[in-house]
Amino acid sequence: MSPQYHVILGTLAGLLFVAEPALAQDSQQDLQQQIKALQAQLNSIQKQLAAQQSATRQVQAEVRTVPGVNTVSVPPGSQVVTVAPDGGVRLGAITVKMGGFIEGATIIRSRNETSDVGSSFSTIPFGQVPSGHMSEFHESARQSRLSLLVQGMANPDTNLAAYFEGDFLGVSTIANNGESNSYSPRLRQAYLTVDRSTGWHFEAGQAWSLVTGFKDGLVPRDENIPLTIDAQYVPGFNWRRVPQVRLTKTFSPALSVGVSLEAPEASFGGAQATGITEFVNTTPGLGSGGGTLNNGNCFSPTPAGNPNAGAGSNCAKYSIDNAPDFVLKGALDPGWGHYEAFGLARLFQTRAQDLAVVAQQPQNDYAWGGGVGGNFILPVIPKWLDLQSSALWGRGIGQYGAGQFNDVTTDQFGQPKPIEMFQGLTGAVAHPTPNWDVYFYGGYERAFKTTFDNGTFGYGISTGVDNAGCNIENSAAATCTGVNENIWQLTGGFWERFYKGPAGTLNWGVQYSYTQRQLFEGDVAKFGVNQSPTTDDNMVFVSFRYYPFSH
Repeated sequence: MSPQYHVILGTLAGLLFVAEPALAQDSQQDLQQQIKALQAQLNSIQKQLAAQQSATRQVQAEVRTVPGVNTVSVPPGSQVVTVAPDGGVRLGAITVKMGGFIEGATIIRSRNETSDVGSSFSTIPFGQVPSGHMSEFHESARQSRLSLLVQGMANPDTNLAAYFEGDFLGVSTIANNGESNSYSPRLRQAYLTVDRSTGWHFEAGQAWSLVTGFKDGLVPRDENIPLTIDAQYVPGFNWRRVPQVRLTKTFSPALSVGVSLEAPEASFGGAQATGITEFVNTTPGLGSGGGTLNNGNCFSPTPAGNPNAGAGSNCAKYSIDNAPDFVLKGALDPGWGHYEAFGLARLFQTRAQDLAVVAQQPQNDYAWGGGVGGNFILPVIPKWLDLQSSALWGRGIGQYGAGQFNDVTTDQFGQPKPIEMFQGLTGAVAHPTPNWDVYFYGGYERAFKTTFDNGTFGYGISTGVDNAGCNIENSAAATCTGVNENIWQLTGGFWERFYKGPAGTLNWGVQYSYTQRQLFEGDVAKFGVNQSPTTDDNMVFVSFRYYPFSH
């Protein structure tokens, strides 16, 4: 190798020896800059993930605040669950809202009605039986209630809704108050509604009767129900919860008109003619297809030789109806107070045969009943004191009152005859503080004599009726065969909300009531005095209720 090449190689080696530290320093600086850039990107990604996780936790927390909802599973591609302004859960276009309460109630009565939280005003015992001298104590959770409201907009002008409500006051042959009771669920309400922006409202299903008063207009779920703990409310209060089809028109905020076709379920009572075979609504046949149809096996009285003799003792409680009850109501809200007026029409039927007339064939007999009524609410001191009153008078209206009188009786020919009756209720509800509701009600129901053939047949007869023993215990002559003439009650109580917040509402309340029951006068000429007996009942109710879905 030539010296020249040695010089060149030496020179390059020297340059490399001198430049190596500089090159190494430059590479290290570039690497550090790249690492810093990667760390900045990683920090940015971490911040984005943290923000997304925070938003997810917030949505989950909001969903969990919806009563009764612990987890929500949303299928891929569906709309995200959100919380509606009213506290419900919004699933796309549908809003689901739960309601109801858990109740622990105590019931004390001075006479033993053998009833739970719902009293039996029409059967308060007289003194000829041991229960008329014995008090009654129960604790019950059966009025605990669950409700579900689902609604959504079908289009900008149409809202669809479905409402369900149930409790545990159903009657079952296996229900008891023993070591482990088995109380049955009960259907209170289950109906659908279609509401149009034009003011038309359609409703179908089981709901409060249109006869029942409202607080404002004729809007479902805004009925004016007494605040009592007693599940039978107050004598004089007009109510039923029955299947129906209803159409309402809201002409303006001040005027609404509605019409309803409702399931009738009539109740017969009174003295029936001897020698008459009657097929009446008190003795329907055993049901088929789930107990909704009558098989026609029940007669009263059962004629001799009838192949269906004895079937009446096992009859289900379905009446033999041939037409719905018809209710027409108007509501006025002029700006101060709420006012309603309504009319009720009912059709009753029997099928009777006079056994004394050999050639006579059984025939169907019909009779129209019904009545007129109204109610009002007056905000005497706005947001502090409301006064209310309602009344219903007519024939065949007994089952529309809390006293549960009979609707119709029969004459000497077995023909249906609606019983004349009056029902009235007056009340006051005060709100002395935002957490207190205080109420007082006075109610009265009276049936009028509806008799035939010189008072021998019908409802409220006195001929041959002996009431002298109604309040005599352990007497061989202690007879008490009259029927109810009137029932009245005075009751009052309060509710206090001692907690209302994100976890719901906690209430407690106390109610006291005094109820008196009186029978029609018996045959004074034949059996002497003491023919207009009365009995009464003092009742105390205490209730604790937790509304987890109410905020």
